[in-house]
Amino acid sequence: MGRKRFKKLTALTLAVAMVFTMNGMSTLSSSAKAKAKKKAALNKTSLSLKVGQTKKLTVKNKPAKAKLKWSTSNKKVATVKNGKVKAVKKGSAKITCKVTYKNKGKKVTKKLTAKVKVTAKKAAATATPASSAVVSAAPSAAPSAVPSAAAPSQKPATKPTATAEPMNDPAWKSTLAPAVPDEKTQELLKQSNVGEEHKSANGITTKDNGLMRKELSSQDLMSVMGLGWNLGNQMEQSNCMGNWKTVTECETSAGNPVATQQTFDGLKSYGVNTVRVPVAWSNFVSDDGTYTINEELFNRVEEVINYALNDEMYVIINIHWDGGWWGMFGAEEIDAKETPIRDEAWKKYKAFWTQISERFKEYSDHLIFEGANEELSGRLNDDYQHPEKGQANQTGKLAKDANDIYKMVNEINQTFVNIVRESGGNNAYRHLLIPGTGNESCVIGGYASDTYQTDGTMDDRYKMPKDTEENGHSKLSVSVHYYDPTDYGLSATSTTTWGYRDSWGTEKDYEYMSNMLGRMKKFTDDGYAVIVGECGCVKGYKDNVIDFTRELFTQCLNRGYCPVLWDEGHYFEREKGYFAYGDVGQLFAEMTGSTPKIPDGVKLINTGVSVVPTVANPNPKVVYTWTGEFMRHTGDGEIPGKIYAERGDLFDMTYHGIGYTTSITDSNGNPTDALQALINEEFWNIHLTTDWSQIEEPCIRVYPMDNEVSKSADLQIGYMKKENGRISFDVDYDQKTGQMWVGKYVKLDADSLKGKYHWLWVTTNTYTGCSFVKIEICDGAYNADGSRYGN
Repeated sequence: MGRKRFKKLTALTLAVAMVFTMNGMSTLSSSAKAKAKKKAALNKTSLSLKVGQTKKLTVKNKPAKAKLKWSTSNKKVATVKNGKVKAVKKGSAKITCKVTYKNKGKKVTKKLTAKVKVTAKKAAATATPASSAVVSAAPSAAPSAVPSAAAPSQKPATKPTATAEPMNDPAWKSTLAPAVPDEKTQELLKQSNVGEEHKSANGITTKDNGLMRKELSSQDLMSVMGLGWNLGNQMEQSNCMGNWKTVTECETSAGNPVATQQTFDGLKSYGVNTVRVPVAWSNFVSDDGTYTINEELFNRVEEVINYALNDEMYVIINIHWDGGWWGMFGAEEIDAKETPIRDEAWKKYKAFWTQISERFKEYSDHLIFEGANEELSGRLNDDYQHPEKGQANQTGKLAKDANDIYKMVNEINQTFVNIVRESGGNNAYRHLLIPGTGNESCVIGGYASDTYQTDGTMDDRYKMPKDTEENGHSKLSVSVHYYDPTDYGLSATSTTTWGYRDSWGTEKDYEYMSNMLGRMKKFTDDGYAVIVGECGCVKGYKDNVIDFTRELFTQCLNRGYCPVLWDEGHYFEREKGYFAYGDVGQLFAEMTGSTPKIPDGVKLINTGVSVVPTVANPNPKVVYTWTGEFMRHTGDGEIPGKIYAERGDLFDMTYHGIGYTTSITDSNGNPTDALQALINEEFWNIHLTTDWSQIEEPCIRVYPMDNEVSKSADLQIGYMKKENGRISFDVDYDQKTGQMWVGKYVKLDADSLKGKYHWLWVTTNTYTGCSFVKIEICDGAYNADGSRYGN
């Protein structure tokens, strides 16, 4: 997956206060005055109903002559009429009451919301834990990219459609529970990998005791691997552009802090029992042709692995995008007489897995090797000489009918298994995760408009590799990724070429998920396990994220799969070890039966679409003004060349963007250094900081360049503790979905800016030539002339 992390900024509502004076205005009784000072609110902010039940919502402290308009986000789940909510179908919905009234002759509208959870009349079957680490699933109604990439690199159809008809066996519905292991297997699964602390053969502190339960199959492990999580945008941050000098700089280049034991302890407290650690092994690799992995990187990866092993987690390591060198496999025709580029790719691949296998062969069966990420696909045709292009402008020679691609994928996967097994030690029985395939990732099925003609991992041309005769199929799992539908799971903004939607939960959505996940029965019937190595909705600023994730987790667990949530630093706060999105953390805790350890005083937010919060003052005081130009990198295609031809003096062809500052001025128009404004060197964002304590009600106005692309762009705002730090509490305002921000003074999160998050992060996800040319930092508590607003 890509770099950008987006978090939801909780929508701020306008305070309702009716003030009456004795100067010609009618007075109110003291009790009426007291009532007028209170905010209008619903009597309940959440409801739990069974199908068929009704409950009444009312508005407390309703202003005089206020008009109420009720609505529901999903009529198929719950309806509402005059505040009476009726549960229709299992699932979740949001009830909204729009309160409209007049205050001092001005029309005021306030939206009040309540969440509704509808459960079935009878409890559905759930997964039965085999041990304390197993998830009990209660049924309910990112891909690699260029260095620090912001957008997923897949280019799926607007409406993903499997090229082969998905199976639709009712027995696969989420009411099924997975088979419970027999008594002997359960006893084996309870054995711990944690022993006395000691030094590994490589000198790294570990508690792993080398436990290798060769009797256990990969399918057996699924019952204890439970719910998983990805350490995304961290160890796999590629240094292919040569921007960083140390392993730590690479690890933190996406703004995430270094991982610590506290990171994994926090995950464990939510019941997370599997962690996937994507790795870029090419960082600082030797340049002598032996592809010797950097020792500092090796040591750091081993440290991170042990954080998970210390908590009795299962941990998956792979070779991730890794600078895009995978395109070397497709650089020449499959039947060419001489293939020097492909030969070099094989040399590198074999060197890496030989070293990784040897390095970690002492470790227990809690450590799982994964042969690759999403690159065993159409990405084998990438332009390996220009990694900044990602999956665009492919130069490979493997044919569009994908026959060559499948042949190459199968050969790579077989080589992976052979290398690991030949390394001996515990690797003779280590559980291996075999990457699936598809158009540009390891998808379950193909999409109708794919570049390559495939049915993804379900295609008959995809073959699982042969293991040793002793292991048979028992030690192999197949990896697929699930972000479907991609316009919901992956798309960050309506400007995405394959479409955008910010809600999920129709009957067709549930059916599609069930059908697609059900297709993997082909593998489980053959004795293989299934790990959904990346999955979820990568942007928390959408509606129904919890519904989608709950159903996805439940479907996987009840089929005996292990789902591993992709997280680029968006959902889980890694430094202190808690889910900053409180509702996501609550879902993990609910499904695992755990009691998370949430640090005192931390800020939690919830998923959902944001309303653009504006200050009441229509003409606030401008405290600081930045002018210049920030053009978000433009991706690929024809646009970079056109911009370079017109503006070559400013346009950077490597990163495809523009960034410069003309001036920073104060409220009097004088130059000032009180505001710092820095543009990311790869043109991903602007970040600003000042003494926010001097601004009572901070707000921002962003001016787009006078062209159609810029004026219709989305705006993203977030908060950072330090320059180039992790972006927290991000929000996306997408005008094409009604979140209008142009010309408005957008209210900022004063508590964050005046607390621990001093850096304001500003960018756009519209990267087809959008430019911002002016940013005003304002104070809504004061008028433009400096007088206090409201006096």
